[in-house]
This record gives sequence, C-alpha cells and structure tokens, in this order.
Amino acid sequence: MGSRVKTQATITVRPLEVDDLPKVQDIDHKSTGRFRAPTYDDPLSACLGGDLGLSYVAEINGEVVGFIFGWLMDSFWLYHEGARIEMVGVDPVHRQRGVGRHLLEAFLRGCREKGVREVHVLVHNHDPEFKAFLGKSSFQPAELVDYVCQTSTQAV
Repeated sequence: MGSRVKTQATITVRPLEVDDLPKVQDIDHKSTGRFRAPTYDDPLSACLGGDLGLSYVAEINGEVVGFIFGWLMDSFWLYHEGARIEMVGVDPVHRQRGVGRHLLEAFLRGCREKGVREVHVLVHNHDPEFKAFLGKSSFQPAELVDYVCQTSTQAV
C-alpha cells in the first residue's frame, strides 16, 4: 500500500474585482446558508464604502476560495477613524488551510499602506470560531458594546 503525501496548496490573495462578486456570493451562501450582504448589486456603495481597495479575494489554482470585505471609516460616521472588516468568508471545502489568515494579512497590510492605525470588526457573541480566529491574529475585544431594542415589543 502506497503512502499519500498531503501537499500544501499555494494561496494567492489579490484585490477584489467586481467580476469576483458572483463567486463571493456563492461562497457566502455556502458558508452561511443565506446571503448576508445586500450590496452585491452595487458593490461600490453601502457596506463596501465605495472603496474596493480594502477588499480582497483568495485564490487556489486560480479559483476564488475566500474573500474579505472592508472599508475605511471616518469620525463623521463612527466614533473615530480607522478601518472596518465587514465580512469574511471562506469556502467550507478550503477551511483550515490558512485562507482566512492570508486574507486578514492582506487586509491589515492594505490598512498600513493607507495609514490606518486601528481596525474594527463586529463579531456575534455566539461565534467562538471567528472569535478564536481573530484572537490568534492579535485582535482584542474593545470596550464598545452593542445594545439593541426590539421596537415591536418595547415602549420608549
């Protein structure tokens, strides 16, 4: 019986292009079972912030297998200037291969090139996998806490 040798795939990260959006949408749907972003029809607005310069895709053998959407934010809209990661997705078939790490490294490198000193990302409280991923990448929980009120059930 011969032995199998597991080869390491070469991951390439490049800036997101509008033509990548159908594949990104497919990965998003495979990962979550739904479509999270309402901005696929107009990627240059809304959560992409009009700047694709901080959004990237990861490829293995020329196939898009992951993405990261991010944008620059300023104090006019939020509490201070910086950058924000809006969405990260990796095709389930290609998880645990370093795709997410490569995407995050590209995003942070892009931020440094633009002079951004602080990056924010919102994480659902019940998402231990993503929390662990961010913790390995030197992200720390911030002091800002998100509060929500269901307007259909609460009086003001």
